[in-house]
Amino acid sequence: MESIEAEVSLRGAPFSYDFTLPEGWLGDHFTGGVYFVLRKRPATSATVSDADAVAVASTENERLTFDGAVGSIRIPATVTHTWPVAQLHWDIKGRIIEGNQIEPLGFGTVEIRADIGRELPEA
Repeated sequence: MESIEAEVSLRGAPFSYDFTLPEGWLGDHFTGGVYFVLRKRPATSATVSDADAVAVASTENERLTFDGAVGSIRIPATVTHTWPVAQLHWDIKGRIIEGNQIEPLGFGTVEIRADIGRELPEA
């Protein structure tokens, strides 16, 4: 699995990312859900919680959906407007309830740029 750099995204705009699962996986294989986690720093092997995450999209909160092996992440602007302007790190993991198996599915970075001001200063 190699790192993927997602396109630049604007804070305060809807975030969209489409991907294809690796190695013959289908979205339905993950009976415990699939999770996209966005962080300020990469997760380490000692990371056991998403409490410090900037955002989480999952099949549980319906911000991550599948059509076979193709996944779509959609996070609304009402969430992204609080994101920091920075290079953020993301990972996608799937969980299979039987055996409590966690499968890493992808990781990478995305640059979040400042949103454009909604009002212009007076001249």
